[in-house]
Amino acid sequence: MNYKDVYFPVLDAIIVSAADGTASSVYKKVPPVAQECIITWCVKTLNSSYAEGKYQETVVWTFLNHTTRQQQYPWSVIPNTDYSLDMISFDINFTDNITIQPPGTDISFGGYGVSNESFSRTQVLFKDMFPSFITVTNSTAPAWWRVKVFEWP
Repeated sequence: MNYKDVYFPVLDAIIVSAADGTASSVYKKVPPVAQECIITWCVKTLNSSYAEGKYQETVVWTFLNHTTRQQQYPWSVIPNTDYSLDMISFDINFTDNITIQPPGTDISFGGYGVSNESFSRTQVLFKDMFPSFITVTNSTAPAWWRVKVFEWP
């Protein structure tokens, strides 16, 4: 993974596909293409203008919250005690708040950020899609998309 230093990304996933996007390249054993996708919190400085009924916005600077400092583990993992279910499950909660303090900003300002609840609600949007996969039986078959991949005991 290329973004190990990004402070608590919402998503960091590897997306792998056939080299040319077709099933035939898979059958020819052409190596797949892998790309990393990251969604994370950032602070942007914008230059905006409004003239003649048009609003225009240009990103001047983007700051990603990179960190090498040791953080306390922000996840609480609690086993589910409902034994009527025929599975083992856990409640996982993010307990930290995300705070981004770009260089040059006054420390007394406190930075930009989101609460642990906002972080969790945003991250759960991606939970059902990652991990997921799309597969086909052969080059003429319709694609099949599998989501909500869970591990059962």
